[in-house]
Amino acid sequence: MGTINTITVEVEMVAFMEGQIRPVDIPAHDLTGDPVLDLSAVFHYGQNDTQPKQFCSVSVGDIIRYQGRRWVVDSYGFSEVK
Repeated sequence: MGTINTITVEVEMVAFMEGQIRPVDIPAHDLTGDPVLDLSAVFHYGQNDTQPKQFCSVSVGDIIRYQGRRWVVDSYGFSEVK
């Protein structure tokens, strides 16, 4: 078995962890270049059911740092933080 290339995305855990940074590792093959799909992948891999870490799962209100921009997780989708 070969190794899987991953991209690490930082999430500001604002909802429950006072802004601590949770690194979320995304398999490179799951990133498409479409921001909505990529942010959805970050949210998916940021769940402890998928990728257990010593953090809460990514939740509504948390901020994903992706490609030099910041996106808040909304109850449905994502909004760019200006």
